[in-house]
Amino acid sequence: MDSTSDRYCWPRVGLRRIPDDVIFYILDFLQSTALGAMTLANRHLQDLATPALYRNITIPKKEDKHVEHQESAARLLRTLSRRPSLTLLVRSLENAPPVIPLQLLSRIDSEHTDPSDSQAVSPEEISSRGPLLGSSPADVMKSCVNLRSLTVAGEVPFLSALETGTWLSFLLDPSIILKDLKLFVYPKGGIAIAAWNQFVARILEVQLSLEYLDYSFDNKTPVFAGEQMEKWTPKLRILGGTQVGGFEALLSNKRSIETMVVRSIPMMDFPHLLGSQLKSASNIKELVYHGPEKDSIDFGELFATMPWLSSFRGETWLSVPLEDFFLKVGIPIVALLLLM
Repeated sequence: MDSTSDRYCWPRVGLRRIPDDVIFYILDFLQSTALGAMTLANRHLQDLATPALYRNITIPKKEDKHVEHQESAARLLRTLSRRPSLTLLVRSLENAPPVIPLQLLSRIDSEHTDPSDSQAVSPEEISSRGPLLGSSPADVMKSCVNLRSLTVAGEVPFLSALETGTWLSFLLDPSIILKDLKLFVYPKGGIAIAAWNQFVARILEVQLSLEYLDYSFDNKTPVFAGEQMEKWTPKLRILGGTQVGGFEALLSNKRSIETMVVRSIPMMDFPHLLGSQLKSASNIKELVYHGPEKDSIDFGELFATMPWLSSFRGETWLSVPLEDFFLKVGIPIVALLLLM
């Protein structure tokens, strides 16, 4: 029999005949764009794909497209406001802008509603809708009680300094219990820097369950008082950042930090600047390094400063992955590799 004709003899299987467990497995491999398309296919796929779509949300962000970034976040808030049941699904939020102007929130809230916003909205959800987003953006996020991971990324312009923390003030609510907080925020101007640092201090006073903190501290001027930081992040296991001052401040309180993520600090300077803190931080077993291009690494000095280090992950100036070479090695093996 011709194999070509054989291909068309197989019975067609409709989506409803595929077990939901198989569909759930497939959904784990899809990105948010594909998941969003599946929610529009039919009611059955919408019910299956919606939890995956809102479980891990990434707000689109393009370089130098700050307004578009803020608009995307505002539309997300509008959707969550009009469909409150979705807030319970959110576990992680990536690329959240540090500031969303209130005027922009009001404009987005008054826009013509996208059809996907109103799909499968129950009468209970309609009756529970709150006030306009422009008046209570933080209240929408306070309903995301299952949120565990948040990444804030973007600039704080000088003219927006007074609006710092407006919509992110939900982080000051004890009902929000974060585990991971990454703050890739770059304030513009002294007023914006001061406003942002003050807001971060308020967050850290409330979010005491943090296990992963990555924050671009400003090491040029003192940001936080030592006694103020004593009670911060008692459960911290992973500390990341781009400024030596931030590491120096949080390492000095002898937290049980197991992993350090170092970004943009020349590795040649790192052991020298933090030598005393690193030598006493014997809990640190792993160092993840994302340094400047063509940066060189003195592994002899690094392992002499941190002899208990068991894992180093990063790239050399030759872009050679080091994880396989420096995983669970001691100083003698490092010295041997450097001599070869």
